[in-house]
Amino acid sequence: MGLKKISPIWGKYGSDVRKWRKAAKLTLKDLAPLVGLSEASLSYVENGKMSPKDDHAAKIDAALGAKGKLLQSWERCSNHGLVPVGFRKVVDIEKEALELRFYQPVLVPGLVQAPEYAKALFAADRPQADEETIERLVQGRLQRQKIFNRLERPIVCVVVEESVLRRLVGGVPAMRAQLAHLVDVIGKRWVRFQVLPRTPREHPGFPGGFRIMVLEDQTVVSAEHAFDEVLIEDPDQIRKAVSVYGRLQGEALSPHDSLELVRQLEQGEL
Repeated sequence: MGLKKISPIWGKYGSDVRKWRKAAKLTLKDLAPLVGLSEASLSYVENGKMSPKDDHAAKIDAALGAKGKLLQSWERCSNHGLVPVGFRKVVDIEKEALELRFYQPVLVPGLVQAPEYAKALFAADRPQADEETIERLVQGRLQRQKIFNRLERPIVCVVVEESVLRRLVGGVPAMRAQLAHLVDVIGKRWVRFQVLPRTPREHPGFPGGFRIMVLEDQTVVSAEHAFDEVLIEDPDQIRKAVSVYGRLQGEALSPHDSLELVRQLEQGEL
């Protein structure tokens, strides 16, 4: 918990906590022992004067039966000003997706990043940031991965360029941790991971990286640029993205061969 430099945005989170607490018919005194905070600290939280740590935020959400709603509010406040607006919109959509498909020619997609890899990326992107800010960004990225804990988790398909696996992000220790993490992730039955070799017969991915998010009632595509991410809702462009993704999967190594390549890189010299 901390009282310094609290953004006014935390007033929204505090208001949400108060609303859920009253709906649960709990007093601050009732809630305090359930979440490991004092009544005074909870009062500061509800008044937007304190920002809870992620473990306290998770306990508040669970104790009030918010089913992730309060955690989402906490994440928005935590990432306010740190995460670009377009990307925040994409992450909100991502949480509701039934299927996620990623093509990344440069970096390992965030949903399957190891903490060491994510930290190296944020540190390189924000050389002026302090350690607390970097750690907050890393935790925000790891929070996204909690969609894998849903009762009905999304199907995740990933296609990356082979160069992504050979690019030393954060040095050898961080990259080895990332490769080991990928081996673990690829073993999940809801993840399909493929590597596009350095010399494919055709290369449909020259326009750059993108993601496809399949929702219950629509499909949305987004594409990153240097400093943010743009949502694409035009039906023709979405159809083209789906077609390109299918061609990328066709040119990529099979999931089995992709896993073997990741294992070889992890166990070999980087």
